[in-house]
Amino acid sequence: MYRSAAPSVRDWMRNAIRNWRRRKMIATFEAMDDNLLGEIGIERAEIPRVVESLDMRELRMRPLAPQAPRRSADYDDFRQAA
Repeated sequence: MYRSAAPSVRDWMRNAIRNWRRRKMIATFEAMDDNLLGEIGIERAEIPRVVESLDMRELRMRPLAPQAPRRSADYDDFRQAA
């Protein structure tokens, strides 16, 4: 059976999901402070290279610690007033 060289919808979706997970993982690493990155052996400039080397299973990993709560607009207004 002949398969065309054009990517299929499945290939396109797989690539889109991988790129989305890659961007999400980069954002997670970039949100970490330099001390935490150093403890896991990554320098800030290495983040894209490290994420590129991860496979799909590793890109599905989630941080164990919960995300820091976002501050409300009221807090920001108070902080600007001070």
